Amino acid sequence: MAGWRDHVPDAVPDLTIAVNKAISRFDPVTGGGRVYERYGDSYTGIMRNLCVWVALLLSPVACSFAQTARIRVLDRTVIQQDNSPLEFVQWRGSSAVIKNVSDKRIESFVFVCLVREGKTYSKVGRYDSSEGSIDPGKFTHVGGFDATPLNACRSWKGLLAVASVKFADEGSWVSPFINSVQSSSSN
Repeated sequence: MAGWRDHVPDAVPDLTIAVNKAISRFDPVTGGGRVYERYGDSYTGIMRNLCVWVALLLSPVACSFAQTARIRVLDRTVIQQDNSPLEFVQWRGSSAVIKNVSDKRIESFVFVCLVREGKTYSKVGRYDSSEGSIDPGKFTHVGGFDATPLNACRSWKGLLAVASVKFADEGSWVSPFINSVQSSSSN
């Protein structure tokens, strides 16, 4: 038979402990044992609470990992995107070497310069490719002496990233990350 002792709320653990101590001294039914436990004797109750706490603690980590797994900032100079058909291989001086990591021939591409403002990015520059096509697995050099996308972006204290790619088969790739970034009024 359940008594009033079985309905002590979980929200007052200190009161629960005090009630348990007081009752266990005078209760002949329990023989001085503990009458009420916060989680009960149920393994399920303990595991449920443990799962809730683990989920609460790991959810911000999982969310931030999901967001940062899509892009990586390399040497505070370029943004490498995991799903991009072009990959930055080298970015020294005023030039960058990029590689076609897709299985299609690339006809043209567009770089953008992004400036970070707090937790968001703004587009401040756009640079169309002037090079010819890039075969799958091959490299190309983007640069020169002064007026290169990399130098221009550095002057903004920004990050260079691939915004879009056009393939020889008339297909295209547009960066979902860059597409979500707002354009600056100075563009």
